[in-house]
Amino acid sequence: MRHVLGNATPLERASMLKERLGGPPTSQRYSDCLIPPAKVLSIGPLRLTGGVYRDRKLVPGSELQRGWGGKLHNLVSEVDALSSFDFSESYDEAVYGGYFFSHFGHFVIETTTRLWWVVENNYKGPVVFQMMGMKVPTFAEEFFGLLGIRPVFVRGKKGVRAGSLIVPDVSAVERGWVSRAFIAPFQRLAEMCEARNSAERIFVLRGEGVAPAVGEGTLQELLQEEGYVAVDPARISLRQQIAAFAGAREIVGLVGSAMHNIVYSRKARRVAYISRTNSISNTFPSIDSALNAFDSYYIYAQLNPLPLHGGLRGPYLIDTLSCQEYLKKSRFLARDREISAKSLVQERESYMREWTRVFEEKGGKITYQK
Repeated sequence: MRHVLGNATPLERASMLKERLGGPPTSQRYSDCLIPPAKVLSIGPLRLTGGVYRDRKLVPGSELQRGWGGKLHNLVSEVDALSSFDFSESYDEAVYGGYFFSHFGHFVIETTTRLWWVVENNYKGPVVFQMMGMKVPTFAEEFFGLLGIRPVFVRGKKGVRAGSLIVPDVSAVERGWVSRAFIAPFQRLAEMCEARNSAERIFVLRGEGVAPAVGEGTLQELLQEEGYVAVDPARISLRQQIAAFAGAREIVGLVGSAMHNIVYSRKARRVAYISRTNSISNTFPSIDSALNAFDSYYIYAQLNPLPLHGGLRGPYLIDTLSCQEYLKKSRFLARDREISAKSLVQERESYMREWTRVFEEKGGKITYQK
């Protein structure tokens, strides 16, 4: 069951409670295919060229879609000149893996959506991905290695030719829907990596290298006092992250990339997502529906008195008093702990310092009236 707590708008509440479970995907096999490198045309909103081509025509189902405004949008335009690419690399048979994103959250919800077929059929041949950047992060290498997947990355000016190409349907669309098939690769890894001594209650930190959510430290103290173990994804391997989520029965975390690890949960009974803004991606309730194994609590307790800086730089300010109330109401916390006025003042001062730092870094100037 899904629960919405806090200051969510009626529209946001409805979005969190809407059912977005997709149907079972299928696959198609095509002969004599070309897979050119993808090229980003614009970032906001994302537009690109890519996909699979047969007889110089885009193969249906090889596009990239995302959801916004209540609709699904195709982001891919056809490549104009296939002859400008080098297709000397060829395979008798391959699987089309789709678009490779190095960002952790987009990797989970977009790069992996065709891997259900690879896992279901225990396929050991090449899986071809069109790169949306130039680097393959360590977590992705570890992910493919654990699953025994043989990735082929298309980038630069070099494409791939396949005599026979399997094109699986996507099993999820970012901010659109998620099917139960999407979960299969992650549950395979969760079964492999689950550890006997995993903590039953975990608090998932946003980690280093992301915009700070001021108040997270206070929440960490409250939860650790009741036996929660802090999990910092920036400091542990993917295998350790998988084991932590696979073994936990209660999971609390601020919404962000690390909470996409919920796909690895096997024993969870209750999960709390704490929003750092006035909106939570509907990808999370979609994944929860596909797992269909625990109660979900979406907690809206953000303050953010000043405008957010662009590029996800925040900073964000969490209402720790309200968070404590909602976590207690939903039984993640058992007892009231006093949050001192000094701690609340320090949180707001920290938020103001970080907001000012980013503002001035972007060339802004703050003037004070006498």
